[in-house]
Amino acid sequence: MNIEEIKNQLYEHQAELYESGTTFQQVLRQLELIDRGKVYADIIKPCKIDDGILRIKRERHDELINIYKSAAASGRLMKFVPASGAATRMFSKLQNYLNHCDSFSLSKLKEDADSNINAKAVYDFLKNINQFAFYDDLKIILKKENIDPENLNDDTDVSIIIRRLLDEKGLNYAFYPKGALSFHKYSDRSGTAFEEHLYEAVELLSDSFGAVKIHFTISEEHTDLFLKIVKNTTVEFEKRGIKLKTTFSFQKKSTNTISVTPDNELFRNSNDKLVFRPAGHGALLENLNDLNSDIILIKNIDNVLPSTKNKKVIIYEKIMTGYLISIQKEIFSYLRLLEQMKISENLILEIKRFAVDYLSIYFPENFDRQIDKIKIFYLLSKLNRPLRVCGMVKNEGQPGGGPFWVRNSDGEISIQIIEESQIDKDNPAHSKALIHSTHFNPVDMVCAVKDYKGNKFNLKDYVDENSGLIIIKSYEGKPLKALELPGLWNGGMAFWNTVFVEMPLETFIPVKEINDLLNPSHKAEVK
Repeated sequence: MNIEEIKNQLYEHQAELYESGTTFQQVLRQLELIDRGKVYADIIKPCKIDDGILRIKRERHDELINIYKSAAASGRLMKFVPASGAATRMFSKLQNYLNHCDSFSLSKLKEDADSNINAKAVYDFLKNINQFAFYDDLKIILKKENIDPENLNDDTDVSIIIRRLLDEKGLNYAFYPKGALSFHKYSDRSGTAFEEHLYEAVELLSDSFGAVKIHFTISEEHTDLFLKIVKNTTVEFEKRGIKLKTTFSFQKKSTNTISVTPDNELFRNSNDKLVFRPAGHGALLENLNDLNSDIILIKNIDNVLPSTKNKKVIIYEKIMTGYLISIQKEIFSYLRLLEQMKISENLILEIKRFAVDYLSIYFPENFDRQIDKIKIFYLLSKLNRPLRVCGMVKNEGQPGGGPFWVRNSDGEISIQIIEESQIDKDNPAHSKALIHSTHFNPVDMVCAVKDYKGNKFNLKDYVDENSGLIIIKSYEGKPLKALELPGLWNGGMAFWNTVFVEMPLETFIPVKEINDLLNPSHKAEVK
């Protein structure tokens, strides 16, 4: 890539840059990162219990829950739920089989199921169809097609059932956001993922006035659907004296990134316009940064249980929040002492020990040989940062990120959440670290985003810009390369102070595919 030549080309597209909300310098930086190519994380070893991951002792639970209660009552807490994605991936196996076969029967599915994972997914879905929370709604639609899903014979063409689940002539679930899908069936209602997060927020965040703050990121095209669900749920809670303060935002257009050809030339569409693409969930750091709150709980939209089965989840969210606040209190106390600049050598060593033991902060070998003033400045710079406590669950083969000890570009070592795509599997040491990792990142964390003086951190100052991913996609039938911004809880929080704590596996029951709703933890209550 000839950067000077690219610069001249970009001048011809100034109006498009302005319209996209992206600056000339941002685009140049993106192009430099794409030209650099893929950069893998420098993995040292996986985090394990007592080596980067804390197992909170049972005897501390009550203490930490009491700390949480005080923070909740005073209105310090808010929940942030990334929910802008469509549910398309949940139905990918069903859709793939439908694309492969225009029509099919149960006997055909059963025959294909042993050798075709898509056929097996469709077969399992249809055989258990009455267990899904949306079954009654789908049944009404199918009745118009003269199909009774409870009385299917082996030769019935069942493809119409999948079509009406997904297309606009039926439930239109292929268009829906995952949050608007009916996840759980109760005796008197069904609960969407949006609603379940609202119920969980009420359990966790209610202050002394009954106010609950929760923020969703959604797609603009789903706004009406989202607002309808929230309105109905809000009315129900208002009857109980609970004030749901639900806000939402869209992924900012200005976070979209430039596309290039496979040869790293500017990619232009059929109208000779530049093509900008959404830059992954890392773009949501902008939305998180806009929230005017103190402590923010972050959880994915699909990791939510029925409100009748989430007791253990709620308890551990409280414990994790209490632990964050207890650590924050000590950090703030030390920062106020460090700010005075004149403290004893013993106190400096005490603060260093705290930073190592509780925050896994790296100290250079020559730290102890420095004069006190340099030590104090170093401690101030390390402690005065956003803080996050991240739940980790035992890995039982889930795809996705996990906790690792990592060396960054300037040689410093820290604990990070690393996605599998960031690991060079051709590097024997890194591949071995991945194989021996014991825990998985469920995206369940509590974040403290204000400093010890009550000022908001600018979260964009704590991003590892070099950890973005280069992805290969297509547009108008042509291949392109684009940059995904550093992941929200990966490189987007790389320079935060981080604590990993173990949580029970029962707190992580995500819905990545539609048949995950058949997990007993999500099991519908039979009418």
